[in-house]
Amino acid sequence: MNGRKTAVACGVLMLMLALACRADDRLNDGEDLRQIVANNIHVGDGLSMKAIMEPGTNAVPYIIPYLEDSDAATRESAAILLGCLGDARAIPPLVKALMDQDRNVRRRSIVALDKITTTGPVRIDEAEMAGLVQCARGVDDQAHLAIMILGRVADPEYIPIVKEIFEDATSQVAAGGGMAVIGHRKTDACFKALARLGDPEARNRVRLLLQSQSAGDRAQGIEIVSFVGKAMTDELGPLLSDQRDAADISPSMA
Repeated sequence: MNGRKTAVACGVLMLMLALACRADDRLNDGEDLRQIVANNIHVGDGLSMKAIMEPGTNAVPYIIPYLEDSDAATRESAAILLGCLGDARAIPPLVKALMDQDRNVRRRSIVALDKITTTGPVRIDEAEMAGLVQCARGVDDQAHLAIMILGRVADPEYIPIVKEIFEDATSQVAAGGGMAVIGHRKTDACFKALARLGDPEARNRVRLLLQSQSAGDRAQGIEIVSFVGKAMTDELGPLLSDQRDAADISPSMA
């Protein structure tokens, strides 16, 4: 009996040691990832970025803190990496980074969010939505991307807000100069977002674009339908199959 008890005790001890080793391995993996990120993210060149991305989304928790680094170039690198990795865990800190004092960090953050929200459905809470709306109302040259993101992730209750942004963007177009370029991008993005959110006026406009005699109008309509997706392709299938001026439409869609 003593021998059996000893064997059982040894077995339990070996199992505990094995579990402890696995825990140490997981800890070491985390420490290794932390070190890889720390050693490379301040460099910011292609090789250093590749080294951080090789572990995949496991590196995301170790990249996120660098969005608040004192060095703007490092914050920018962090935003780029998070966008490339496409992990939804990065959404809250990236939305916060939309208010960064550095213009390039703001631009990289909204581009990253655009990539993440394009890859699949994500959940964004009310505070994060407020950050996106604030960015969409702004005058940065990437503000139109915030509008596109709203079109993907918002509920129809945001339609009035997008319409307000459209009115502001129309005023930017009227102001002329660089503001007009930003305004045009934002108005186009608003039409896409409104159509995707189910606004009847926007969807009717798409129908009119597809029925237009102008190849450019129809190309614009097709572009909006492609953003909205299946809901509109099913509804407007016959208009999408119209082959008028196909040779003129194709280059404009390239």
